[in-house]
Amino acid sequence: MIRGWLLAIGLVGLGGASLYAELPDEFPKGFDRLQIVGPCGYSFGLTLFAGDVYYTDFNAQSIFRLRNGKPEPVLTGIPALYGITTGKGEIFYATDGDQKDAAIHRWMPDTNPETVFRGMTRPRQLFYEDRGALLFALEGEGRIVRLDLKSRELETLAEGMTAPQAVVSEGEKIFFSQYGTMNGDGTPLVQGQLSLLDRGKAKEKEIIKIWRARGLSLLGPDRLAVLSESDEQDHGSSASFRIVDSAGKVSLLVQGFDYPQFNAQDGVGNVFTTAPRDRVVLKFLTGASEGEEKQVQLGRGVSAFASVLGKFSEKGKKDVRELRIRGAKNGPFSVWVEPDPKGRFAGWIRIPAEEFPELSRQELKYPDPATQTYTPGVFAVPNLEVAAVDGAVLRHHVIPQRGNKGVRWPMTHVGTGKEAPAPGFSEEPVAYLVYLEVGEGG
Repeated sequence: MIRGWLLAIGLVGLGGASLYAELPDEFPKGFDRLQIVGPCGYSFGLTLFAGDVYYTDFNAQSIFRLRNGKPEPVLTGIPALYGITTGKGEIFYATDGDQKDAAIHRWMPDTNPETVFRGMTRPRQLFYEDRGALLFALEGEGRIVRLDLKSRELETLAEGMTAPQAVVSEGEKIFFSQYGTMNGDGTPLVQGQLSLLDRGKAKEKEIIKIWRARGLSLLGPDRLAVLSESDEQDHGSSASFRIVDSAGKVSLLVQGFDYPQFNAQDGVGNVFTTAPRDRVVLKFLTGASEGEEKQVQLGRGVSAFASVLGKFSEKGKKDVRELRIRGAKNGPFSVWVEPDPKGRFAGWIRIPAEEFPELSRQELKYPDPATQTYTPGVFAVPNLEVAAVDGAVLRHHVIPQRGNKGVRWPMTHVGTGKEAPAPGFSEEPVAYLVYLEVGEGG
């Protein structure tokens, strides 16, 4: 992360002239590698198929296709949707179950799905192997298994795991994550780990200890992308995206987003996941960053802190575009940006919660009114209007930056409508993070 750099941005309505000031250490890290692709629902996983994102929605009981930032339901009426993956022109997805009633299904868009296997407990992230098999973890049974799609036989590869979540393979090497768990209601969370099972050597080893590991992607030989839902205290907006090799060398690329789930990757190694509490699909850029992290206070606490494509700039400079943002308490403001050579800009600003005094910071009881489903930790976000004076706003999204008061665990009534954190815990938003993406046109 680059620290101590200064950025000049003119804001109309935020004091007029550009201000230069260094910021305190209260910002997410590595957001110059993070984009929002579009909205989603309460989703536990996604896959990439024919150039589009397909994600599961647990509450809506549907699979959605996300195309050009717009979601559309393409398969409906499916309770307990969980992991999903793609293999050789087909989509495979899992439906959850606690009583040996979970199942794996095969589906081609515009056709009826087929159940491939039923009779297990809590399958999690799915990974397709070119040999014609699916690898996945059974959280409820503590096993790593391989399902042969031709014979439909299930083989146990490892057992005795603690809440296994994600599995990927590279030849005879099988990498898997263990989430960690609690010993009982009202007890602290236990740390999980990332492990390697080498089938060729009949050997298993721990790579690193890690809190709340969720999704894995294989980026290259012995090189993994690892998503953790949160930090040790299980704070909101504390998730991390790391690159880890089989020797345990760790590179932290992004930190400060919220509760990522099971993931997929594109042909160049970028990693996609859902953030169900924020209702967005995220994209992590794993190559060399084209943007920059420059943090500067702009007045009233509003700050630009990361550009992904192009960069933030100043009013009056050559080839800059003005973005006008409305909806904050003290009136509209403008941000000037300089697109990249392809005419694109993407970046992040942070607005303190005090700019929206009429917006409740209390947790939404039913964030999905149509289903009346309780999903904890979801908050309302401000309704901002963003317009480009020159060019087109391709998308903008607002997500809460949750506060970290107290420690969530030990929790009680976990997974129920009475779920409650430890006394004194709060994650009400302290600010809102605004993602802006601009292209040609307008």
